[in-house]
Amino acid sequence: MARLVDTHYHLELASDFHEVARELERHAVYTVAVSNAPSVYVRMRSMLQEQKHLRLAVGLHPELAVSHGHQLAQCLDLMTGTDYVGEIGLDGSPRFRASLLAQQQIFTSIVERARELRGKVLSVHSRRAEAAVLATIGLEFPGTVILHWYSGSLTHARQAVDAGHYFSVNSAMLKSTAGRRLIQEVPKDRILTETDGPFISVDGRPAVPWDVSETIRSLAFLWDTSVWNAEQLIWANFRQALFSAMKHRSESGIL
Repeated sequence: MARLVDTHYHLELASDFHEVARELERHAVYTVAVSNAPSVYVRMRSMLQEQKHLRLAVGLHPELAVSHGHQLAQCLDLMTGTDYVGEIGLDGSPRFRASLLAQQQIFTSIVERARELRGKVLSVHSRRAEAAVLATIGLEFPGTVILHWYSGSLTHARQAVDAGHYFSVNSAMLKSTAGRRLIQEVPKDRILTETDGPFISVDGRPAVPWDVSETIRSLAFLWDTSVWNAEQLIWANFRQALFSAMKHRSESGIL
């Protein structure tokens, strides 16, 4: 039976994250709860236990490179205790361009730590820094990379596909011409779903994990297939993404 998956959700920013955690279990949405800083991950881990459908990811958001860069060592240490790492990456937009050097140092350290540990699943921010993100990760990364809300060129998207990366798409992307074009260009077996809630709204409220069902419906329409087939495909893609990560761990003798 196919299931829903939200590979990028900011659970810590929900108005009542305990209630959202209960509801995502009820809706059976496999959810990766990313964090913007290691201290946030620690706090969430102290208040929430991972459940059947909930996984907590440790991260250090590029927008917080200056304010929270001192938590890098903590992030690298915490990566030993979770298979999921995010939100991490680079942001070259005008507002954050001045901190790119600090961002790059942090991102490089996290990627190298993930390379050393092997088998991690990374949720990566790449806004206006796609080339640098792909260069930092390289072609032979021993884990799984998911490019979250990718907005770069199709040329860089094809490079990411060649490197084996996945793309997590959301409802906002499916409402834009550029987003739909990207989704049509990327092989279907590299597409995953996300909400990026609460930064995206659905029906005038912050998106929650089970809203990926709307994204599935939009994907089904774009792909000219049934909702059931689209749901099956996304779940199969996610299972393959996890299998690829696990394979790298087993090959290193970590499992």
